Parts: sequence; C-alpha cells; structure tokens
Amino acid sequence: MSENLSDEQAGPATADAVADYLAAAARARAPRTLPMLRSDLAELAGFLARRGVLAVSDLQRRHLHAWARHLRGRRLAPSTVARKISHARGWCAFLVARCWLAESPATWLRTPAPRPQPAPAALDADVLLAACAGDDALSLRDHALVEILYAAGLRASEVARLRVGDVALDGGQVIVPGRRAGQRVLPLHRAACLALARYIARVRADARPAEALFLSRRGTPLRERDVRARVRALGRRAGVPRATPDLLRWQLARDLAARGANVRAIAQLLGHARLSTTRRGLAR
Repeated sequence: MSENLSDEQAGPATADAVADYLAAAARARAPRTLPMLRSDLAELAGFLARRGVLAVSDLQRRHLHAWARHLRGRRLAPSTVARKISHARGWCAFLVARCWLAESPATWLRTPAPRPQPAPAALDADVLLAACAGDDALSLRDHALVEILYAAGLRASEVARLRVGDVALDGGQVIVPGRRAGQRVLPLHRAACLALARYIARVRADARPAEALFLSRRGTPLRERDVRARVRALGRRAGVPRATPDLLRWQLARDLAARGANVRAIAQLLGHARLSTTRRGLAR
C-alpha cells in the first residue's frame, strides 16, 4: 500500500520542501539552532536525491530507514545521529502538516542510546571554604553556598531555586523542590547550619521567607549559571581548575559511602532516578 498521496496532491520537489521547512523554522526556532538544522537537512536531501527521491511524493519509510543505517555506518557519535534523525522527523512532520504526505515516513525511526557518561570526580569542600574565608557579605554568602552544596548534595539548579523559608536551621534541614514533582527534605550538618545562620543574620536579616536565599552583588537572585560561576571562581582561587557543584555532590556521596551509607540512601539524597547513576559515580 502506498504511503503517499495521489498524484494530484504530489507536492513539491524534495529540495523545495526542505527550503520551505527551513524558512518556517527560521521564524520559530532560536537562531543558533538553524545552521545545524540546515546542514543536516541538506545532507538528507542529497542522500535522497542520490536514491532518486526527487519529489515529496517519492518519499517512503524505507528511504528514511536507509538514511538512519547510513548514519550509523559512519560511526558518528550517538548524540549526532540522534540529532540528525530528530531533524528528519521534524521535516517529515512538516510535510504531513502541509498535506504533502498522508503520514510521516520517519515515525518509526529509532535513535541510538547515548553513550554512558564517565562518572565525575570529586572535590574537597574544605578547599573551597578556605577560598571564601572572610567577614564581608560576599564571603559569608559564598561560605554558606559551598556548605549547603556539599552538606545536602544539591545541584546548582536546586540551590538557585531555594527560598529563605526552605531552610529550617532549628531542625537542621533544607526543603528542596523537586524537578518534576514532590520535594526532598535533606539534613544539614552543624557547619552548614552555622554558615547559613551567619549569612542570613548578617546579609539577609530582612528577607521574607518567599525570597531567594542567595543573591548576587546587585541584589538579584543567583541563577544556576551564577552558582556554577561562583564555584568555578572559588576553585580558581584555591588552585583547583574546573571546580563544579557536581564535584561537591560526588564528594558527599563518597564520604557517605565511606561511613557505611547504602547506595539507595545516597541515591535518594542526591535525587537520582536510577541506582546505576549512583553506583557508577561511587565506583570511580
């Protein structure tokens, strides 16, 4: 059974259909994404032309499957193959939306599984804390920032979302909003509570519970990239290149494992959806 429309609805040439899609994408997508989209679809159009697919009406599922096999045979990174297939899917969906095809021939294309990423190393929190010793507002903030990153094993994005009311110093806890749903209530050790208490009393004494916990020099809430930048800057000051919040998370995980904590408890604290993620990090 043909996957295409009738001859009366044959649609444009393949190259013209690609050009139409790129024109539509230019109005809807971020400019930085367009060069890669243009390159991937030009490559696909060339592949199809070499196989005689010169009009949209000639395009069938087997051509897209051949395209996917061709990509895998080139030993490209799985992420590159996945991107090219995703762009092909988007173009085919456009052809269906324009009524040039009855159904997308790319529906059943499978993207390769990503290669496992190496587990991160770790970072001694004390090294960073020594780099933010001081009694000024910025040092107090940075000290509290490093302490809570390590004590609760938080992601930079989670720290950026914290509000003053999320920290319960009397109970030694921090409430961390979930990325999808729910929340985690995590313990804070004494040093973290003391650092946060000093920071809040000296720098954020008038803050309301709903206000952001950590602010920039200008008084605006720290964003995720600001948290990463501060850790990186403290690392450079301490002579540790490429310091990141994730390294502090893994330092906590390894310290807990060394003290006898089981993998499931560590995974729950870190907010990992899979135990394999935690195991891989601890094994490094």
